[in-house]
Amino acid sequence: MVLAMYQTILYFVLITSAGAGRLRQVSLIANVTSNQNKSAWELEAVAAAARRSVNAICLADTGLKCAVQGDCQHQNMGCSKDGRCLCLNGGCADASKTCKDKKSKWQETELRIGAAMAPKHFITMKQNGGGDPIFKVGYPAGNDPESLWLFMLQPDKKSLLLTTKQSRFLDDGFVLDLPPAPWDQDKEIAPVQAKLESAGQAEWQLELAPKNNWRLRHVASDRYLTAKVFKPTSVNIKHAVPAKRKMPVLTTCAPSKCLAGEADFDIWPHTEHPFVQPKFTLPKAPWEDQ
Repeated sequence: MVLAMYQTILYFVLITSAGAGRLRQVSLIANVTSNQNKSAWELEAVAAAARRSVNAICLADTGLKCAVQGDCQHQNMGCSKDGRCLCLNGGCADASKTCKDKKSKWQETELRIGAAMAPKHFITMKQNGGGDPIFKVGYPAGNDPESLWLFMLQPDKKSLLLTTKQSRFLDDGFVLDLPPAPWDQDKEIAPVQAKLESAGQAEWQLELAPKNNWRLRHVASDRYLTAKVFKPTSVNIKHAVPAKRKMPVLTTCAPSKCLAGEADFDIWPHTEHPFVQPKFTLPKAPWEDQ
């Protein structure tokens, strides 16, 4: 009787163990299949993001680099074969190098950007990579699209991409930018016309300056757009023709190296612009006490 009971218990234990083993095996197979399906989906999502063309309205490339998927900061990013963190499922990257479900928007007002230190000098930029931005004398006419500027506001509602009316019309992909890092804090660095490739590359933020002027700060470098103005050389007017003044030079400065007033610009028309509070305190411009 006792022996029969032990045999029954042993049989029950064996049956139960075998069943549990089969359940674990089925569960493991299901998990592997699920992970394989997830991996296949992620790979396809990353491949689809890599195929997206560069579009300023919705940038796929966050500007972050990666070696494996875990290097990308968020679940809605994927690591491409060439080591870029890309926004998945149509997400759009901005200056914060994160992916959002909102797109950048053109601000339709055509702007003229002039140097406060050099009245009548306005920024212009040739189309299609034809030259870096420079100053031009005279208020830009409505039929001068290389001197009319447009802001594209990113999803963070404070960072801007800048290009000309002509570049937007041609859709040539060029924007106002700086050369790639490193940026020497002790040197002036001229802005360039660059092909937009990723978020975090060419964004600027607009800061309100005294006397209704504005400052443009390059987000990645924290450098300010400036007008380097040359003082006229003194001459004896009885014996010499007055020297021709040199054109101001468009450049940028690190905040600690900016000279008084050189980072201040006037933007026409005088209307509302998306701006942020000043990040740095710059030297007082001569007109601030007037």
